[in-house]
Amino acid sequence: MTKIFSKALSIKKEAFCYNRSIRSIYIPSSVTIMEQDVFRGCTRLTINVEHSEKPKGWSDEWNLDNNSVNWNVNNE
Repeated sequence: MTKIFSKALSIKKEAFCYNRSIRSIYIPSSVTIMEQDVFRGCTRLTINVEHSEKPKGWSDEWNLDNNSVNWNVNNE
């Protein structure tokens, strides 16, 4: 599983766009800003998120490809 650095505060627009090698990613609760199209074009991706629901600072267009999302995941 790919992990976002635990101190990261934001993930910028198209950060992982069309990266088809990522199959699973973990996003810690430190990420309070998620721009649009972060995972566009990623196929067969599972997104594991420490937050229990989408934070207000996350774009409504962060996961337009409707990748599988697991909320409230603790990856310690």
